[in-house]
Amino acid sequence: MFVFKAAVVGAGTMGGQIAQTIAAAGIPVVLKDIRQDLVDAGLAEARTVTAGQVGKQVEKGKLTEEQGAAAVEEIVGRITGTTSYEGFGDVDFVIEAVPERMEIKQAVFAELDACTPGHAILASNTSSLSITEIGEATLRPDKVVGFQR
Repeated sequence: MFVFKAAVVGAGTMGGQIAQTIAAAGIPVVLKDIRQDLVDAGLAEARTVTAGQVGKQVEKGKLTEEQGAAAVEEIVGRITGTTSYEGFGDVDFVIEAVPERMEIKQAVFAELDACTPGHAILASNTSSLSITEIGEATLRPDKVVGFQR
């Protein structure tokens, strides 16, 4: 399976870093949260991480300052922040990074099941909750997986 577009639900520190990792790999990613200030914080986290990574390349002389600035903009430019599921209709892979409460995760997965294509893999970033139980909130539990960064 190829991933041409991804999404992250939950724009906290972890969500922003996951979105940044996906964007740095060259894949467009939608970063969603329930409020714009949370989305903005996630985008800021992604920018900070990217600037740190690219800054190391500049320090080592692998990139000029101008190339570094362009690289940061290119990577961060692959991330689209949103408070709705509008951009989820063509994603291939979604990672959920919401609070560690089963009822929240199941609600998110039910929403993802409804707004993403049937082939999309729905991944949870949980470290302690049952993936099987999370998957029960969908019509495609066979496409629900655990995913830790």
